[in-house]
Amino acid sequence: MRLDRRDSLLHSALGRKEMPIILFTVLVYAGFSVMAPNFSTLNNAAVIAQQITINGIVALGMTIVIMIGGMDLSVGSLLSLCGVLAGMMDNAGLPVPVTVVLTLLAGTALGAVNGLLIVKLHIPDIIVTLATMNIFRGIAVMITRSQWITDFSSGFLRIGSGKGGFFSVPILLYVLLAVVFAAGLKWLPFGRLLYAVGGNREAASLMGLDVARVKVKVYMIDGFLLGLAGLLFASMFGSIQAATAATSMQFQTMGSALIGGANIFGGGGSVLGTVFGTILLGMIKNGLVQIHASEYWLDFITGTVILLALMVNLIQIHRKKGGV
Repeated sequence: MRLDRRDSLLHSALGRKEMPIILFTVLVYAGFSVMAPNFSTLNNAAVIAQQITINGIVALGMTIVIMIGGMDLSVGSLLSLCGVLAGMMDNAGLPVPVTVVLTLLAGTALGAVNGLLIVKLHIPDIIVTLATMNIFRGIAVMITRSQWITDFSSGFLRIGSGKGGFFSVPILLYVLLAVVFAAGLKWLPFGRLLYAVGGNREAASLMGLDVARVKVKVYMIDGFLLGLAGLLFASMFGSIQAATAATSMQFQTMGSALIGGANIFGGGGSVLGTVFGTILLGMIKNGLVQIHASEYWLDFITGTVILLALMVNLIQIHRKKGGV
């Protein structure tokens, strides 16, 4: 009986859709461990965990956006705007808790702007967020006059501090959010709504689901996460410059979600897959530094992995439709 149960559990684990990305991540880890002796140390693992927290938090939001068939190209700009707002509020002497709350509210409101523009004007997500990508970045540059925001208070800097290793605030926040999102998608009605809306919007509307409201809520959650990520970005690095902060964030986080199995056409996504996609890209970046490879290889490898993930996406969709 016990053997049958173990066999059943093993078969269930190996059959998970996230298993390919998990196995590939393990292989990449093993490869870099051979090429760079310091790569497999516990200290370096903590460094990687710290480095991926911001991308990981943003990738969670990108995952649910992709799940409903959307796309957000404005994530880097919205993060930058929230980051500079947080920095400016701290420089103005606002208490850290007030700065945190106002930054999260700002991110949520800006996310709502994206969602409302999409549903009210009936413009594709990619077009709206392409526009707001430039608008948000432009606002951030204008209010800072393209100057670096620095000289943060010690309380503000503690938010993004790496002290504590695996138990630092950014890592704990990321783990907590990942658990909440995974549980929400599996057990909460709103999580099931995302799969329904992303899988077939017309059918969801015929069933009486308010697709527009769901979409606005998703972009608000996305904005909330970006507000938190902007806050962590400014605190973690101790400075932020509006024109250059998180300029490639949309591609990195989209890559994490797609590599983790999110369906580019909507209706499919996995928090566990996205987490491992984020870990994989973080390990590749760290590993390339360890073996003294050119940083340009990171862009090449990231682009290649995203392309492969899209190809796998398309193959899976084709098979579901009865193709060969």
